[in-house]
Amino acid sequence: MAVHPTRRRLVAVVGPSVLFGFSGCLGALVPDVDEEGDALVEELWIYDRGSDQGEPVADTHYGHWHGGLPDVPRGSVLSLDAEFRNHDREPIPIGDDEPNQLRTQRTGKAHETIAVDNRGDHVRIAGEKVGEAEIVFQLVERDERIWESPPITLAVSST
Repeated sequence: MAVHPTRRRLVAVVGPSVLFGFSGCLGALVPDVDEEGDALVEELWIYDRGSDQGEPVADTHYGHWHGGLPDVPRGSVLSLDAEFRNHDREPIPIGDDEPNQLRTQRTGKAHETIAVDNRGDHVRIAGEKVGEAEIVFQLVERDERIWESPPITLAVSST
């Protein structure tokens, strides 16, 4: 039985789309670069300073996150490092002695749940009230935001 030519064309067109859709990052195929800062930052990797694994707990690229932030027990502090990477996958230096710093901003009702202490090269997040909070990570130059991550959820647990 011969396959109708229009069916072959449908499989040829739809097949790769389905394959890429299941593989994860469609953004890698069609990057969304619409702001000057977006051209600077390709990826952001977040590390838990209290972990000795050396692997990022979360990373973002093309407007979405992989992984997640560890829970913060109420009354405790979570300390996070960030590594911004440019289009050559090279780290963008951050810190007090650099022109760029890390800044974390709370969004929505996060003001009731967490307190944020920006340190330039890392951030400390204190769990104040049990619940969830959304935060964004920013690359700032002389207190001017030049790039911002999509929001990510952080949970404050009771223990």
